[in-house]
Amino acid sequence: YAATNNPALIWAWFRTHAFGFNKPFDSIDWDFIAVQADICDETVTGLYGSQKRYECQIAVPENKERSIAEQEILISADAQIRFNDEGKAAIRVGYYETPTLILSRNRDIMALSSVEIQNGESVTQGVIVRYTDPDANYAVQPSAPWYNPDHYTPGETATFLTVDALAVQNHNQAMRL
Repeated sequence: YAATNNPALIWAWFRTHAFGFNKPFDSIDWDFIAVQADICDETVTGLYGSQKRYECQIAVPENKERSIAEQEILISADAQIRFNDEGKAAIRVGYYETPTLILSRNRDIMALSSVEIQNGESVTQGVIVRYTDPDANYAVQPSAPWYNPDHYTPGETATFLTVDALAVQNHNQAMRL
């Protein structure tokens, strides 16, 4: 491995390294990891110019639980672990893909339109992501709050969910998470 800040590659390294989960190399879906690594390297434009979509700057001390360290890597890319048909693991980073589902029957459309979505999210009025800012001497900084338009009522005091993404060192990335 070479030095990288790509979360997909860091996750794969952490899964296979002796100081990580020490999994065999053939337990990783490397083709899927390559696609996800390319998504992480895409350039996005934000308030402070252009940068990579996702970066991960993490140091894992020996006394940190491996599952907690893995969660920090996953949070830095809004990622989740997935397994293919062969049981090989990879991560899917947060990235919008146009859905391919087409509803063609009236009963399907009516059935879905009458179902209240239960996605497991708490009903908060917004989210604040805490990240590590190199310009502030690597102190933990809160991002600007994101207000959920489905639950926030202007003029009322908002309740925010606070998420720590301490492997993130970019305000733009923290806001996108």
